[in-house]
Amino acid sequence: FVRNGNTQSSRSGSEDTRMKFRIGFNSFNEIHRQLLLTVDENASANVDWGYDGSINEQQIDDMYWMIEDEKYVIQGTNVVTPETVIPLGIHVRDDGMNTITIDRLENVPNDVDIYVLDEVNNTYQDLRQGDYNVFLTTGEYLDRFSIVFTTPTLGIEDEKLTDSFEVYYANSSESIVLLNPTLINIDGIEIFNILGQSIQTIEDIPTNSNNEIKAYSLSTGTYIIKLYSEIGTISKKVLVK
Repeated sequence: FVRNGNTQSSRSGSEDTRMKFRIGFNSFNEIHRQLLLTVDENASANVDWGYDGSINEQQIDDMYWMIEDEKYVIQGTNVVTPETVIPLGIHVRDDGMNTITIDRLENVPNDVDIYVLDEVNNTYQDLRQGDYNVFLTTGEYLDRFSIVFTTPTLGIEDEKLTDSFEVYYANSSESIVLLNPTLINIDGIEIFNILGQSIQTIEDIPTNSNNEIKAYSLSTGTYIIKLYSEIGTISKKVLVK
């Protein structure tokens, strides 16, 4: 790994305020690997000399960033958005349970969501809420896992939709509160857990300016409320206490 000389000198006299994601891997055989993702305006999603560090020595179980089909332990990228996908590769020598976790975050705002996407299980694990534990059989997994920063149930909200509705969860009454001042027709509400699995669907919602809808049997945790209307969908992440 060779650091770009200009980049190093430009930061020598000032604090490094770049976002840094240190993602850890703990294997069945108690092997640990820490990967570093740094957001730098001079980097890109491709291989960048001075910003990406390839893996020099692979362990019996290991995890790495996949950049242009090659393995890296350090990656630079110019931006993190809801569309950003950072592919991960993993190999394991033995069958067993393995864990992907956040080792440390630096200069990462609290509102930046961080998920592991498992393409085989079609699940998203919010790493801010807990580790991702997965049983893997002996072999190499180069296109199954990635780090992403949103889920399909969160999505990207249209400005017209966010101006038209307000939806939140009231812990005191165990209800979803829907404010609909322009009386737009609501087709239904769906509640997802943090893995992206649908756990409850509510239909036949009256077209009122203020609705309070009971949502029963939600255990403590984070959920996604997805509202379907005649003008589109809107999603809201809520915490049930």
